[in-house]
Amino acid sequence: MGKSYFICKAIKFYTEEFNTANQLQLVEPDGTSLLEGEPRTQLTPNPNEYLQNFRTFDCYHETKEKVLGRVFGREFAYYLKPHKFYTFCNLEQELALLRLNTDSSEEVIKTLNEQKIYKLSKIDVDFSKIITKVPEISGMWLKILNSLNLDSAAYFGKDVDRDPRVREMIEKGEVSYVQMKYVKDFQEHSIGISKRGSITLHNSYQDIETELDIAIDIYKKLLA
Repeated sequence: MGKSYFICKAIKFYTEEFNTANQLQLVEPDGTSLLEGEPRTQLTPNPNEYLQNFRTFDCYHETKEKVLGRVFGREFAYYLKPHKFYTFCNLEQELALLRLNTDSSEEVIKTLNEQKIYKLSKIDVDFSKIITKVPEISGMWLKILNSLNLDSAAYFGKDVDRDPRVREMIEKGEVSYVQMKYVKDFQEHSIGISKRGSITLHNSYQDIETELDIAIDIYKKLLA
């Protein structure tokens, strides 16, 4: 399974310990009702430097998973799913990378932006420029708008970006995800980039330092 790095602009980023209000207790003191609580987000400074000039934070975030269930004889409408991940931030470059999936990353950013000590914003992803800078595009996901709903279509194969229909969708900005080959230091890497600002590394790497080195190289050459 690939590793995702969500990239965003860090205009303001608090560098000390941060923790949202603690989750409400599961059961009220009198034991009469079940409380589901609210999601919690926490960032803790980590002294390790995995990428030069980037501060590291140990992070914890809970997402609400809507599902009906029953526990201890009582019904609930959702549960809180925990996510542990790293965030890397360069204050001078106003850049942050969250080692987390896209949906959860956007939740974290929304939560942090509710605080005056944070100001994070998404980056702009221009696929029309990106595809001219990589040796091979192996797959594309395109947004298809019809009268009923918004759906997507996937195109695969060598030179898929040369398909006339795909070219038209690229020019219209209707590409949601691109899978491609990326070359760094004469080595080929299988990666994906989403319109929402995440990079997915499909290869397996021996350590986080290597992942970060590739992710930041992709950002500088394709996204910055």
